[in-house]
Amino acid sequence: MARTIYIIRHAERMDNVDNNWRKKVGNEYKSDNSPLSAQGHKQCVELAEWFKDIKVDHIFASPFDRTLDTATRMIGDRGIPIKPEAGFLEALYLCCKPPGVRPWNILKETYPLIDETYDPVVNPWKEGFKDEGPGDDACTDRIKDAIEKILNKYEGKGFVCK
Repeated sequence: MARTIYIIRHAERMDNVDNNWRKKVGNEYKSDNSPLSAQGHKQCVELAEWFKDIKVDHIFASPFDRTLDTATRMIGDRGIPIKPEAGFLEALYLCCKPPGVRPWNILKETYPLIDETYDPVVNPWKEGFKDEGPGDDACTDRIKDAIEKILNKYEGKGFVCK
């Protein structure tokens, strides 16, 4: 059965356009978990418009705020639950140790559409992260494993926000 999967990169990050972003958001975010910029918020409006008439059954997003925020703004008032999947994080050598994924209760409070019943393939809130080593390819097996497990478990159209 053919499926349609939309893979979407998060909207523009604040740290890519503002060297003083940490002073503006305080210590709430680690340096690898920058929130969206003002332009990123505008990009989300454009994404929401583009996808407004597209039926979606599932939304998976890495648990960084920029991806959860992009997914939340993109789906608008459709109320589709967002499944936070740490298996989709970038190469971990680029991240803080451990990566700056915020605690589950804070993410749920910030993004009410988080699906509390979803059991992530990689669950940083229970198991943490396994060492992967340096290099951009170090995350390939983790991401591939997450995609394969999700495709085997879920049917229908889906978004992956990375």
